[in-house]
Amino acid sequence: MERKRDFSWPGNWRTRTLAVACLAVGYAAGAYVSAKLWRLPFDLGDIPTWIEAFATVGLLIGAVITARYAIKAFGKQSDEVRAIERQVQDQEELTRQQAELLRIQSGQLELQREQLDDQRKANALQAEELRDSLTERTRLRRVAEREQADAVNFAWWPAGHVLILSPLVQPPPGTPSPSGIRAGPDRSGMAVLVVDNASRRRILDAACRIEPSRGAGLILAAEQTGQLTDSPTESHQAMLNLPADGSAVPLIRPGSRYGFIFRFDLEKNPDAPLAVRFTDDAGLHWQIDQDLHMQPLDSRGW
Repeated sequence: MERKRDFSWPGNWRTRTLAVACLAVGYAAGAYVSAKLWRLPFDLGDIPTWIEAFATVGLLIGAVITARYAIKAFGKQSDEVRAIERQVQDQEELTRQQAELLRIQSGQLELQREQLDDQRKANALQAEELRDSLTERTRLRRVAEREQADAVNFAWWPAGHVLILSPLVQPPPGTPSPSGIRAGPDRSGMAVLVVDNASRRRILDAACRIEPSRGAGLILAAEQTGQLTDSPTESHQAMLNLPADGSAVPLIRPGSRYGFIFRFDLEKNPDAPLAVRFTDDAGLHWQIDQDLHMQPLDSRGW
């Protein structure tokens, strides 16, 4: 803002007009006195004339003094006006500086808002990356957890496809006793569920169940279990030597197969639900059904 020039009373037109008026009054009064003096004979005894002259001069002096005090008063008022003008100018300058400061602060706030927006975008990107990383880690963990269980195979065979050898049975007295072991009783109409641990680690507490009728649930347990080995004959898929009574196998070592003998004809009921449950070497529980669908279990009921 352009600064106004300081106000000066001696150079102001009002002061000059007042001074000219005072001079004019003085000049007129002097002319009047001079005319009186020159038209009348000089007489020291003319007291009224001298009194009028002195009065006129006194008026002139009074006018000059009055003008001087008026100029001083005007000068004082001028100083006050200049002080007010300076205050106004200072206030205007302060207002301008405050406006500039507000503009700068507004720019800083806008910059901070942009920085916050960028930070929010960066945080959202980091959160998305963390979610993706967590999802990938969860997937990899599940893959690692399923690695051993994926190597456990589950199937069923008719009991006639397995050479099941039972222990020796003492014959009645007087009956010739054959040597060695003999084949067990007729197992037609029975089935063998096979659990093959092809993983590199053991599995624990393997147990198989069959759902004997629709909606009954997996309630039918095995009558006998035993380890399966290669069959010495081509007419059998495997040999189960000396099966033990029970429905579960506490331990199946890597590379071992076990058979679970059921008194249930799966050839006549091929759609009956089947399942094996076991605990892997890491302590995780699993179930595999007849379709080889595998699912983790939080706990085991059998």
